[in-house]
Amino acid sequence: MHYRDPEIKDRIENLFSTMTVASRVATAETVALDYISETVEGEDFKLAELLLKYLVSDVEVEVREAVAEQVKHYPGLPRDLALQLAMDIDCVSIPVLQFCHVLTESDLIEILTSAGDARQVAIAKRERLSASVTERISEIGCYAAIYCCLENTTSEVSEAGYKHILIRYADETEIHERVVNRPHLPEATISHLSRIVTDHLREELFKKYDVPEDITLRILANAREQALAQTVEGRISLVEKQKITRQLDADGRLTATLMLRTLIQGDFTFFTAGISQVSGISIKRVAALVSDKGGLGLKRLYEKANLPPYLYPAFKITLVELAKIKSRNPRANLNNREQSTINSIAKIYNYEENLTLEAIMEKLLPF
Repeated sequence: MHYRDPEIKDRIENLFSTMTVASRVATAETVALDYISETVEGEDFKLAELLLKYLVSDVEVEVREAVAEQVKHYPGLPRDLALQLAMDIDCVSIPVLQFCHVLTESDLIEILTSAGDARQVAIAKRERLSASVTERISEIGCYAAIYCCLENTTSEVSEAGYKHILIRYADETEIHERVVNRPHLPEATISHLSRIVTDHLREELFKKYDVPEDITLRILANAREQALAQTVEGRISLVEKQKITRQLDADGRLTATLMLRTLIQGDFTFFTAGISQVSGISIKRVAALVSDKGGLGLKRLYEKANLPPYLYPAFKITLVELAKIKSRNPRANLNNREQSTINSIAKIYNYEENLTLEAIMEKLLPF
């Protein structure tokens, strides 16, 4: 049999059609081993490659599986054959997806788009995964794939990848543990983690990364304020919000950043109740001054309340943004509305765009 024979394909087909499945599996293993060995060269190699191309399309799964298992580590495997095996059923594709380095970054990202859990996990276990691939896993991957990706110490995970993971699995302690144990973490990820992990993990995080004390205090203060804002959010009536602002003021916890945070979240009632409490001006008068389109009313109110001057631009732009969004579309998506306001504040203070609420509030805390 010669690979240049014009009838070679018919001869190969006739040869395999007379074999039992077990014989074809054994032949597949032999051909694949010959193909990846360094001893087969020239015309023999060309014939082995021709046979291999036929075998990867064999109707029997066992035959294709045998080929995949033998060639999964071979760096010289043609990309088209690697892709054909990678797109096969799980038992054939998984060895190739996990070990074959012929597949490109683009190939893996495309495969992940429609991959089931088993294939996602196989890709997550690959050595030296790029940040682009892990980011795709972090966006759409199943729990097991995320877990394996974080356990894979050779994988590279970007700040954006960690962000996706921590948002999707905000309450999963095991995922948090895997992130804390990663060899390197961006500062933003450390900050995000510190706000959502258990006290024990937070302690481990701060030990491992030797976070400066001033940053640690800022992170902890922001975490406490976040929890407080969630409590306030549950109080619906104006009377209840007046009660809690009085109590918070008495406890020294009715801070400017807490009022700003709730205002960014669209809670105008708590904001007015808070400003009324610290300024001694009635809520009705506060609402009127805040609504002054010239801005002088807000400025006088802010000074009367003795709030930090550096935060005035943030309050002003937040009120402007909320009024603008409400006039355009009162039913605008809350998350989109909030992000638009955050981006406007970030621009004023020269912060990066698309920060989370927690990230920008942490930056705005007083030094």
